[in-house]
Amino acid sequence: MLHLVNLTVDFGGRALFENLNWHIRHKDRVALIGANGVGKSTLMKIICREFTPTSGEVVHSKELTVGYLPQDGLHAHGKPLLAETMTAFAEIMSVHDRMKVIEHQLASLDHESEEYMELIHRYGDLQHRLESLDGFSIEAKAARILTGLGFKETDFEKPCENFSGGWQMRIALAKLLLQNPDLLLLDEPTNHLDIESIEWFENYLKNYEGSVLLISHDRYFINAVCDRITELERRQLIDYFGDYEQYEDEKILSEERLLAAYERQQDELKRVQVFIDRFRYKASKARQVQSRVKMLDRMDKIQLPEEERKAVNFRFPQPVKSGRVVLEMEDVHKSYGNKEVLRNVSFTLERGEKVALIGVNGAGKSTLVKMIAGAEPVSRGEINLGYNVSLEYFAQQQAEKLNIQNTVYEEITSASVSHTPVILRTILGAFLFSGDDVNKKVNVLSGGERSRLAFAKMLLNPANFIILDEPTNHIDAQTKDILQGALADYEGTLLIVSHDRYFLDNLVNKVIEVKNGATKIYLGNYSDYHAKKEKELAELAASQSIVKTSEKNSSKEQRQVEKGERKKASTEQRRTEKKLSEIEQKIQKQEEFKRTLETQLADPELYKNPDKAKQIQFDYQKTGDQIAKLYEEWEMLAGKIESPEA
Repeated sequence: MLHLVNLTVDFGGRALFENLNWHIRHKDRVALIGANGVGKSTLMKIICREFTPTSGEVVHSKELTVGYLPQDGLHAHGKPLLAETMTAFAEIMSVHDRMKVIEHQLASLDHESEEYMELIHRYGDLQHRLESLDGFSIEAKAARILTGLGFKETDFEKPCENFSGGWQMRIALAKLLLQNPDLLLLDEPTNHLDIESIEWFENYLKNYEGSVLLISHDRYFINAVCDRITELERRQLIDYFGDYEQYEDEKILSEERLLAAYERQQDELKRVQVFIDRFRYKASKARQVQSRVKMLDRMDKIQLPEEERKAVNFRFPQPVKSGRVVLEMEDVHKSYGNKEVLRNVSFTLERGEKVALIGVNGAGKSTLVKMIAGAEPVSRGEINLGYNVSLEYFAQQQAEKLNIQNTVYEEITSASVSHTPVILRTILGAFLFSGDDVNKKVNVLSGGERSRLAFAKMLLNPANFIILDEPTNHIDAQTKDILQGALADYEGTLLIVSHDRYFLDNLVNKVIEVKNGATKIYLGNYSDYHAKKEKELAELAASQSIVKTSEKNSSKEQRQVEKGERKKASTEQRRTEKKLSEIEQKIQKQEEFKRTLETQLADPELYKNPDKAKQIQFDYQKTGDQIAKLYEEWEMLAGKIESPEA
C-alpha cells in the first residue's frame, strides 16, 4: 500500500534516520512509538508530503488518499460547527453546487435547445455521482461523528471560533474521519479527548476500512486499536506484532539477542585484530593481513543502544505529614452567571489516598480542582483543608510558567531552598536532563521537555497534597513511567485529573466521577471503576428492556391491569409490524419504478422529446425523495418494536 525507500533525514550533520525502509499494508493498525525527539512526527509529515527528506522516497499508488492530524496548531473559524465539519465532503458539496447552477440555467433555456439537452445530460450524470457518493446522508454522518467526539447537538450552530484549542482539534479530527482517507495518520490523537470520547474513537478505528498509523503514549489506546507496534530507534524502524505488553517482552528478547550478537562480533574483531597486529610486518603474511584489514572496513558494526537514562529507583523527599482528613467539601456549588457547572458536591479525602477525578470534557473537573486549589471561588458551600495540609497545584499550563530565559539548571535552582548541586543534578537526571542538557535554555525545549522540567521543580519540595491536572499530556512513555514511579512512592495525598487509563490504573485507589454537575465515588483503580460502570450500564439496560412482573402476592385486580397492558402492547406491536410490512412493499414498488426511470434516462432517444425528458427527470427525483421518506418512516417504526425479551 505504501513503502518508504531508503529515507534519510539529516539536520545539520545529525541524521534523524538514515536509509530507512518500511511499509504499511491495507487495513494495518500500527502504533509508531519511540522517545520524544527521535523523529516520529517528522516521519508522518514525510508520508503526507508536508516535509521533504534529505534523500529517499515515499512510494504509493496515485489513488491512495492520506489524511493527517497533527498534535496541534489547527484552528477553524468563520463557519458554524456543523457547516465547518461538512466541508470535509468537498466533492459532494461541489456536486451539490454544480447541480444548483444547472437548475438555475435550465429555468431560462428553451426546452428544445441543444444547450438545454446538454445540461440535462450533465445534471443526470451529477445526480448519479451524488448517489454513488452517498451524498444524501452527509449531515447525519457529520452529526454522528461530532456526537461521538463529545459535541452536543446544541453546539452544532455555534461559530467555530467559540471553541478552545482542545475542541478545535476535535473539529479537525471529525473532518478527517468524514473524509475517510485510505491511510489515517494520527499524531497523539487522544491528548484532547476525554475517556468517553477515547472509547468511542477506539471502536470507530477498529471498524475503519482503511489503514491507521498513529503516534501515542496511551497504552490502553494502543492495545485497543493496534496489532502492530513499530519503534523508531537508532534511526531505524523495528516492527513488533501484538499488544504493548508483547512488544515489551519481545523488546527485552531482542536486546538480549543484540547484545549476544554484539559480543560475538567483538570477539571476532579482537581475533582478527590480533592476527593483523601479529603479522602486520611479516612479508609472507602481507596478503592475509591486507585481506583482514579490508574485511574489518567492510564489516557492518553492531551498535548497542544508548544506556537508559531513567532513574528507576528515584525517590523525591517525602512531605511532612498532614492530619487524617486532608480535604472536606460540603454542598459545593459553582455557577457562571445562569449556567450551573457543579452542584451539591460533597466528599472527603484522607491522608495517603490517590484519587482520580474523571468525566467528559466540560463536566467541571478542572473547575473543581481550581476551586480546591483556591484559584477559583465557590458560588456556594464550603471547601476546607485539614490540619497541617500544604497544597501544590500542577495545572495543564504549568510548563508555560517556566522562565524561558533561564537554563534548565538555573530554572530548577530557582525552586530550590536547600538542595545541593548533586541532588539537583540527580533530580534532573531522573527526568532525562543530563550532561549538556542542563545548560539548554528553557525557550529551546520541546513541550515534553518543559513538562518534565516543571515536574522536576514541583517534586523538589513536595507538598503533602498534590493536585495534577492532565499531567501526562505531551510526555513520552519513559517520562510517564518515571513520574508514575515517583508518585507511587509518594506518601502524601494525590488528586489527579487524567484521561490516561494505564497511568491511573497503576496509581489510584479511588475514582471520583464528575457527571451532570454532581460527583459519585468508586473505590478501587480505573479497571475496578470501569467494571462497575459496565455493570451499572448492563443493569440499566436490563431494567429498561424487561417488563417487571408483579409479585406472587399481588392482587387479582393488579394482575388483570398488567394483562390488559400486555395485550394492548401486543396489539400495538402487531399494528406496527403490519405497517412496517406495508412500507416495505411500497419501498419495493418505488425502487422498481426508479429502476424503470433510470433505464429510460439512459436511453439517448428520450432527449429528442425535451418535455418528456424533463418530466421523467422530475419523476426520478421525486421518487428518490419518496423512497428516502419511506425509509425514515420505516426506521422510526422499527425502533418502536420491542425486543423478544421485552
